[in-house]
Amino acid sequence: MQDNMARHKRYRKHAQMEAFGLAVIVMLITVGLLLFVAFRNKAPKNEPITTYVPSQMASNFVNSIVSVNVDGCIDVETTVSKLLANCANGDNMTERCNGQEACPLVNYTINKLLNESLGAQAYSYHLYTQGLGWPNGGELNLTNRECNDKKERVHGYTIIVQETYRTIFLNLDICKQ
Repeated sequence: MQDNMARHKRYRKHAQMEAFGLAVIVMLITVGLLLFVAFRNKAPKNEPITTYVPSQMASNFVNSIVSVNVDGCIDVETTVSKLLANCANGDNMTERCNGQEACPLVNYTINKLLNESLGAQAYSYHLYTQGLGWPNGGELNLTNRECNDKKERVHGYTIIVQETYRTIFLNLDICKQ
């Protein structure tokens, strides 16, 4: 009986040592994984992404801006694209858009969108049209800060608006910071 008790104590001590060893191994693996994750997150970011962003931002902005519904117009489907077409055609939209004509309204709407998005992020930009020909023959030309020689100009995107008999080009250039 004493022999059984002694054997039982040895097995118990042996089991405790095995459990303790297993706990130490689990702790070492956990610390190793935490160190791996910590060092992996500190890896330098790839530079091509920073050069890709301005041109991608310009194309996304121009593609999305033409589909924006204009505030203050009765027609729910009055988009910037349709306002550009109405401006190019010389259509008067005063009865449908709170007494505002198409050209000044599209100028105001695009300028507001630019200031609230790219301007709020401190980007320099230049948005201009070709082929619009306001009633006085002018074009839309919006900029918040000039792109000087110290900044690299990225011609982001040109979109063609063809909701009229003439082709209107909407261009956006963004300067890198």
